[in-house]
Amino acid sequence: MNMCDTCIGNERGRIQATAEAESVKQKATPSHSSILDKLLHWKELDRYERASLKRHINSLVTVAVILGVPAILLYSCMTAEPKEMLPQTDDATAVVECQNAITLQATYGSKADFSMWSDVKRYGSLTEVIGSVEFMNGFGVMLPYEYRCMFKINALVSADVNPR
Repeated sequence: MNMCDTCIGNERGRIQATAEAESVKQKATPSHSSILDKLLHWKELDRYERASLKRHINSLVTVAVILGVPAILLYSCMTAEPKEMLPQTDDATAVVECQNAITLQATYGSKADFSMWSDVKRYGSLTEVIGSVEFMNGFGVMLPYEYRCMFKINALVSADVNPR
């Protein structure tokens, strides 16, 4: 045996070992089509192949959940409407500003008698103040009225007074 025969033999052995390693690697990580084939022929598999297939499917499901949940959360955050970051009026300020606006509408504003309770409701960036007041007319008689004010963010939009 000469030197070239030894080189060729070593090369053949290396190629054969590489081919065997690739064969083992392909068996260890089945492709999607082989997984589907195994699922379709589930009853024909022995218990070791079934266990291997279950582990592989469980790992795929785990990866899908790990990647899917953050992706869904990210998508929902990106598509959500942005909230307005401007400060809204607090309830007490809204009531005081509303009562001041209502007082300006009265003939005798200094004689306006607001009830102790006002109802403040919020609808997103809108704030509504509802309450009752008594105004004095030209004869000195106190008449009951209801008032309603609307604020958008922190600006008064409307102030309405109606008799009860």
